[in-house]
Amino acid sequence: MARSTAMTGSSGGGGWSRRRTVRLGVARGAVVAALGAAGASAAQGQIPDTFTNLQHYPPDISREALVGEMRRISLSLGVRCQFCHVGSPDGVSFEGVDFASDDDPHKVTARWMLAMVDELNARVTDELPDRGGSPVEMSCKTCHRGLARPRLLSQELRLTLDLEGADGLVEAYARARNRLESGSYDFGEWEINFLAEDLEREGRPDDAIAVLEVNRAQHPESTPILASLGRLYEAGGSVDRAISIYDRFLELQPDNEAVAARLEELRGRRRP
Repeated sequence: MARSTAMTGSSGGGGWSRRRTVRLGVARGAVVAALGAAGASAAQGQIPDTFTNLQHYPPDISREALVGEMRRISLSLGVRCQFCHVGSPDGVSFEGVDFASDDDPHKVTARWMLAMVDELNARVTDELPDRGGSPVEMSCKTCHRGLARPRLLSQELRLTLDLEGADGLVEAYARARNRLESGSYDFGEWEINFLAEDLEREGRPDDAIAVLEVNRAQHPESTPILASLGRLYEAGGSVDRAISIYDRFLELQPDNEAVAARLEELRGRRRP
């Protein structure tokens, strides 16, 4: 992704070397894989053999090791090197890329983030010594999981609501599900249920309903979703929809007396 030459934070590689003994075998293969569509030999020629403006990685880091680190970051964020490094005319090739430049704010952010991860790992190691034989080490992928901006699914859907309205929700949810294999998002029902609760508290019941309906499509047997939808439809005056929702609820939980009583009351409203 982007830290190649210039990337980063504390040229004293203390934190870096403690965190990571670079796996040169992996890094060696990474050189080719990281170059993407550009031919391996040509692209390698465009990556310098020596580096300037290194601020995070140790100044004597090998070319192979640094490219391996860049590949790890790229894959963690789902981006190419040109996401942080300026100069590529097409955003794909390495020709013209100025690896030492700090002109792209993404690179400055990445450098700060790498220093943050090192600091967190060091603090956990120093302050929680009894962590067992296989302590967890944080990395870029811990949060990003293939996303340049590691937003939660609920945050993605809220952003869609604010920018595109409820009509964009189904497509936004589908786009997120396309990343299911990477584990970028939590598709458990409560991630979205909590968003609906927040929207209702903010006085946005129609948006809350839209969010819950998208969630219901993936969790059709969730009684919490049905209960919330029934209540919201009822509050909004959509009695027929509320009745339909409560009917479905009772198919799943026939012994729920509270919902049965609510359903009977709603049906009484429709009687002449």
